Amino acid sequence: MAARVEDDRELVYRGLQRIVVQGEDREAVLQDILSRPENQERASLPFMLYGCLRHWYYIEPRLTEFVRGKPLPVELQILLVFYLFQAFVMDSVPVYAARSEMMNRIPRKFKGLKGVLDGVFQNFLRKYPVLPEMPILPKWWESSLTKQAGSEFVLEFSSRFAQTPPVYVFSAMGSRETLHFEKYTQLDKSERNQKIQNGDVICDPASYLAAWLLKPTSDEVILDLCAAPGNKSMALLQICPTIKLTSVEIQLARAKILKDRLKDRATVVHADALEMLDSVDEGSVDAILLDAPCSAWGTALLHPEYLIHKQANQNESVLQMKLLRNAFKALRNGGRLIYSVCTFCEAETVKLGQALMTDFQGFEVNRDLVCPAPLKWISSGPGYLLLPSLEGSSVFWYMSLTKKCTGGDE
Repeated sequence: MAARVEDDRELVYRGLQRIVVQGEDREAVLQDILSRPENQERASLPFMLYGCLRHWYYIEPRLTEFVRGKPLPVELQILLVFYLFQAFVMDSVPVYAARSEMMNRIPRKFKGLKGVLDGVFQNFLRKYPVLPEMPILPKWWESSLTKQAGSEFVLEFSSRFAQTPPVYVFSAMGSRETLHFEKYTQLDKSERNQKIQNGDVICDPASYLAAWLLKPTSDEVILDLCAAPGNKSMALLQICPTIKLTSVEIQLARAKILKDRLKDRATVVHADALEMLDSVDEGSVDAILLDAPCSAWGTALLHPEYLIHKQANQNESVLQMKLLRNAFKALRNGGRLIYSVCTFCEAETVKLGQALMTDFQGFEVNRDLVCPAPLKWISSGPGYLLLPSLEGSSVFWYMSLTKKCTGGDE
């Protein structure tokens, strides 16, 4: 039993290093860990990985209170967060055991800081003996979400950070008029592959909704821009299998994954979406799904690691506006576009939509969209802000546009 517990900690610790230092995706790291048959039933693995990342913003900033001089190297910050989290919440790990294991795991190149780490660990627990019930998130993140969605929702949403998000599986049943999905606490790699082979789509409801809102119909020419990893493309094909779909992705590795997933059901183009749109015949496309690159603030529940590398003043609004303008040219008169972003950053949502309507007269905003049950959204400027109150794990913003018969810059 002791060897099993030690293996768990080693796996999670290495996973944290991959996420924080190398910037890898948390879900990809976790699936890599769970892909081993001996790990699939070990609930402690996702619990520890999620927990360390969710409480990162409470533990890591407070480490500096107990360090004089230069900040600790990031490797040692990860080590402290990992073992302090265990000391806080793991009943099977006494504090003295967590402290002892931490000291033994200090890399050789940092042995001179052994006493410093020991002091930080003990002084932290003396000053902060109890971990908050709800994770502490960046102040700018909470303030921005409160402004958009209200304090009541922020409190409700924050409380869910203590839970592992469910896995949502969408089948084709009722996908044209209603959203039909099943929830699972966890799916291992083989189970995921089996469901994908059956034609199911595994993604957060917010992602599926972007495709659903486009309402694809038979034989339409549709572009899915910035398409990897392919959930929205798969959703479009599930909703209407006879569309003529082209999925565009700028990163070669992700484009290869996309092509493997879509097989011969769609054309996959490895290209910059801006450049690709310039090469499309004007007015040749019926509908476009633009799930644009964004700050991804709304994915913190699924990807708490994203906020580690983000700041309040980071946004992609310049690129987003360029994509919208280029997409206009590709659309036929009366063609449709769904703009979606997994963020509540005003610069990429409300302000971008308002600027588009003011400075670029080519699109008409569709303001009569209905959110399918059991999802819930609120009106937000020229678009809608999806609030994962009942179902889902991501905050998304959507704007539905139709190309006018005449338009463009006035």
